[in-house]
Amino acid sequence: MPLFFQLQYCFTSVLIRTTTVKFFLLVIFISFLISILFIQFTSKENYFPVDDNIIQEALENFARDSRYVEVYRKKEWLSKDIKYILLWTRKDYEPFRQLGEGQRAFIKNNCSMINCYVTDNRYFFDGDMTNFDAIAFNGRNIKHITKYELPMYRSPHQKYIYFNMESSDNYPVCNAMFDDFFNWTATYKLNSDIPFTYIKIKNLNGEVVGPKEDMKWKENLSVEEDVMFKGNKSKAAAWFVSNCSSRSGRKALVRNLQKYLQRHGLAVDVYGDCGPLKCPRYAKNSCDDMLERDYFFYMSLENSFAEDYVTEKLLTALKHDAVPIVYGGANYTRFLPPDTYLDALKMSPRDLADTISGLMQSPILYNSYFRWKKHYTYHDPSSSENVCALCAALNNDTFLISILFIQFTSKENNFPVDDNIIQEALENIARDSRYVEVYKKKKWLSKDLKYILLWTQKDYEPFRQLGEGQRAFLKNNCSMINCYVTDNRFFFDDDITNFDAIAFNGCNIKRMTKYELPKHRSPHQKYIYFNMESSDNYPVCNAMFDDFFNWTATYKLNSDIQFTYIKIKNLNGEVVGPKEDMKWKENLSVEEDVMYKGNKSKAAAWFVSNCSSRSRRKELVRNLQKYLQRHGLAVDVYGDCGPLKCPRYAKNICDDMLERDYFFYMSLENSFAEDYVTEKLLTALKHSTVPIVYGGANYTRFLPPDTYLDALKMSPRDLADTMARLMQSPNLYSSYFRWKKHYTYHDPSPSDNVCALCAALNNDTFLISILFIQFTSKENNFPVDDNIIQEALENVARDSRYVEVYRKKKWLSKDLKYILLWTRKDYEPFLQLEEGQRAFLKNNCSMINCYVTDDRFFFDGDTTHFDAIAFNGRNIKRMTKYELPKYRSLHQKYIYFNMESSDNYPVCNAMFDDFFNWTATYKLNSDIPFTYIKIKNRNGEVVGPKEDMEWKENLSFEEDVMFKGNKSKAAAWFVSNCSSRSGRKELVRNLQKYLQRRGLAVDVYGDCGPLKCPRYAK
Repeated sequence: MPLFFQLQYCFTSVLIRTTTVKFFLLVIFISFLISILFIQFTSKENYFPVDDNIIQEALENFARDSRYVEVYRKKEWLSKDIKYILLWTRKDYEPFRQLGEGQRAFIKNNCSMINCYVTDNRYFFDGDMTNFDAIAFNGRNIKHITKYELPMYRSPHQKYIYFNMESSDNYPVCNAMFDDFFNWTATYKLNSDIPFTYIKIKNLNGEVVGPKEDMKWKENLSVEEDVMFKGNKSKAAAWFVSNCSSRSGRKALVRNLQKYLQRHGLAVDVYGDCGPLKCPRYAKNSCDDMLERDYFFYMSLENSFAEDYVTEKLLTALKHDAVPIVYGGANYTRFLPPDTYLDALKMSPRDLADTISGLMQSPILYNSYFRWKKHYTYHDPSSSENVCALCAALNNDTFLISILFIQFTSKENNFPVDDNIIQEALENIARDSRYVEVYKKKKWLSKDLKYILLWTQKDYEPFRQLGEGQRAFLKNNCSMINCYVTDNRFFFDDDITNFDAIAFNGCNIKRMTKYELPKHRSPHQKYIYFNMESSDNYPVCNAMFDDFFNWTATYKLNSDIQFTYIKIKNLNGEVVGPKEDMKWKENLSVEEDVMYKGNKSKAAAWFVSNCSSRSRRKELVRNLQKYLQRHGLAVDVYGDCGPLKCPRYAKNICDDMLERDYFFYMSLENSFAEDYVTEKLLTALKHSTVPIVYGGANYTRFLPPDTYLDALKMSPRDLADTMARLMQSPNLYSSYFRWKKHYTYHDPSPSDNVCALCAALNNDTFLISILFIQFTSKENNFPVDDNIIQEALENVARDSRYVEVYRKKKWLSKDLKYILLWTRKDYEPFLQLEEGQRAFLKNNCSMINCYVTDDRFFFDGDTTHFDAIAFNGRNIKRMTKYELPKYRSLHQKYIYFNMESSDNYPVCNAMFDDFFNWTATYKLNSDIPFTYIKIKNRNGEVVGPKEDMEWKENLSFEEDVMFKGNKSKAAAWFVSNCSSRSGRKELVRNLQKYLQRRGLAVDVYGDCGPLKCPRYAK
């Protein structure tokens, strides 16, 4: 019996070493335990084959820690307090390899809680899997699993835990059968119930402080001044890599980066199977020393893109004094303080190469990338931490409930959760574990919460800011925090009519079909259209969206909830703009003791990365350069679209250079859209340069007059002449900054926009006020009866469906005259006829009870209710009969508008014969004359022009006035349109011949002649 002799030898050896009574008792105790084990192991009924190695291991484990008794007990011996975990999928991937069998992993790792028992034996409880406390699934193994391979029965108390240490991009969970299948997650993601992260961040007290979703870094991190991290480094970047094919395309990134680094005489040294250099794993310490000694940067490139997927590749850089160049799908602000890394996903290869070169040449700037070292330390979480976290979670009743709150609260923000409720929950769960499922229902959520469903993805702003639950409102210290955000359409068990608002991002709906929209809609719901991008790039053209949205949250100033790029304040700190009817202070004074010219010597700068745009701003700059060259000036173009570089890592340096050297900044938008004015304007205003604006906005809403140059309203030649003139006149140039003595410009913080959303959903007055916006304006003191508003508020408070009632046209006065603009608003006078009653209110008309709209469905598609339908002559030239109104009422006026010559825009189509019953044109016999000229007598009465104009006879002249004065030239002609049907150019040419005989001439100014008198000097 070799086994017997082996055991005898072991005991004899021990006896020789000591003969104390205490030790004899210990030996007897261990012998007794082992005898039990033998009975279990060698029972013939079980026919269990006992391996000598297992027994040897058991002896060693007992000698080391007596708690192993629990490990070796059969299930009938196991404590009632044990938490049983069944590994449903194989153990061939992490973290299942760490979990082992039984309690070993928890004992070996010295966990505070060791009463968890792991097995992959589905028949541990005689085939009844509902007895397990948790069933674990590894994400790498479920990709091709079928529903027949899942557990057949499930107990209410069970945790179905999804484990995965691999990127969700490589191992996505796409099968619908897993929807609402898992109730716990244990992955690298920071919002996991049990995070299995690759990185741990500690403060200098050794406390774990990150990574976290809402990571808050210390501000103004100081640098270790006595340490120069540059040292004797001489090489640009290293990359240790073995996997050459990846979904992230990191190999292609490095290949492109190499091209631009070569221009600086630099390179990325690639070690491993994917490059020419070798640094074998057995020499890891030597490789790490080489990295720290020789390299400025390390390529921390992930193999795929997924949220929070940041692996040990980042630690390689941080632990060896190299600046990490990161490349992945994570939000790296959760893992690293700002300006301590380079993000290759947010920079072009050229910019990245330039930045690398720039930092290598600036030891102080390079040093600043290590300022985190004085405040934080980075660690590789040990396997024990992850393993222990699992058992601790299964033993933590408070944790079981806390995850219910995570969806809508955050303890870091001290959200007021009633301790009595938690205590009650703990007691209920202690009495009956099925209460866990009860508390998972929505009854925990406050009745006062406003629920917002994000219908489209979160990949564009502002949805990224909104996050999940109430976090965004808590984090931004909003005055109203009772709003709850989710993208879970099954939050209310598939009944989406319970949401207060459903949000759609304009960037995602372009190719959406009607089958992808909500099937049911409640009267109280707000369907909110969000968009931070230009409507020119993301138009809403599909007819299925007509009357679909009842709120808008965009950059447009008439949005219900404004998400603007710019905020204007007066000197009291009050927000005063931008607004549609912006009223600027008159006669703005200049700071006389400030000369903004300073030492500026260069004309204009333009920082740009997007070289192709719908606005064709690149062509504008190209044309402007030609005329600036005549003055010896230029626009200096920095970035991918020009020869000059000012990398993003040196933004402060670039901004200082702009303020110091340049007179103008090119604030050019990438597309034309109303109110689309982005941070490009702030770049100029914050750095004492005059903005040259170029966009589709009405810039008088954003800037006081004569404080900017509008490139859309000036020819490139006029613009160049104006720039040159202002550069030569310090006083005139300084006058463009007179706004500084009265206003300040700001970049709205995310909190402003996020908080505005929740405030709007809580503001009953706001819910009704937007109904008035269509036809009234409080700034114009339109007489709205307070009793009506009060009645509306009371009705809405009593029944939220009243909101929809008040949206109907019953608010509009019976005395209103409704005007439908049938053709587009792109020509005069339709441009003047704003929406609703605004134009009549703004112009202080004696009659203001007219309402303008271009909404053909204003009366539910019945256009016969309009008092007048207006057509612009410039738009009807190619119109067909199918594009005209189908029905017409006897009372209606069909009005023909035109401010252009009938010679250029004739009405020749016979279908318009007897079609219009009113005309509104420049013609004097129009029913409503829109003349270019008005003649008044000395009493101020309008007397002409008229068809039968009667002039006073024997007009006398002012004898004491000589109108000739010092005039010396014959005639002038200011003209920009050189081709015309009238042949006026030929007339002037012929006239010149005869004037020359008398030594006279017509001086032609503008594009059609040799003389210039730019519009800015009108």
